[in-house]
Amino acid sequence: MTNAGKPESSHWLDPPTWWRKLKPLRWLVIGVVAVWGLNALDLMRFAKLPEKAIPAFLKPEPHPDSTQYTRVAVGVTLCDRFRSYEDLQSVTSSLSASGYEQWTTNSRRAVESSSYPPYGFDTVKVQDYVHLDSKGRLTLQFFNNRLYQVEFVPTDAEAYARKLRALDLPRDANARAEKTTGNLRVASTVDLAVSPVGRQLRTEPFVIWQDLRLVRERDQWDEKFGSIPKQIVGG
Repeated sequence: MTNAGKPESSHWLDPPTWWRKLKPLRWLVIGVVAVWGLNALDLMRFAKLPEKAIPAFLKPEPHPDSTQYTRVAVGVTLCDRFRSYEDLQSVTSSLSASGYEQWTTNSRRAVESSSYPPYGFDTVKVQDYVHLDSKGRLTLQFFNNRLYQVEFVPTDAEAYARKLRALDLPRDANARAEKTTGNLRVASTVDLAVSPVGRQLRTEPFVIWQDLRLVRERDQWDEKFGSIPKQIVGG
């Protein structure tokens, strides 16, 4: 006897009919499922995917306050050629144009989430930077790719202290100096560091320039979202 005209019975291990009909799209379905799985592993810290490996439609929705913590305003002059709100690329290009090629960059940021706005920090350190004809270590700090703080630590604090008086920073009884003009804050421990008390305390001499808008924004982020569990990458 023949089975002509009767549908062939299927084995229980055979793929279902709907899967056979999707044959042209099979690899696309497999790819999407694989990306979902790897993305889940990434969130669980078992794997770290390059940002471009995750399709846009799989990324979390941005937090409603994201714009507040990434917007760019008119900056203030912090030190030399540097202005607040400049991005990392602009600052390093400026360093190269001025003849500085040796610097180190450190980055750390929270993995994207709909539970909190972007949270990223970049730090650039330049050895043998020259400010007011004195060499020292320059440190530039960025919050969400916007320069908000510059610090200079002179190699020869005594020579630098004499030059620093040109900035006309008011000093308190302990030789600490600080001045705030609008959104710009400048503070220094250089005079304290070269004083007898400072030498005894081994005070580090430094000058720091800050845009107070971005400092407040950074502190506000920590206050509102700092307690939310998050994965920090880099460092």
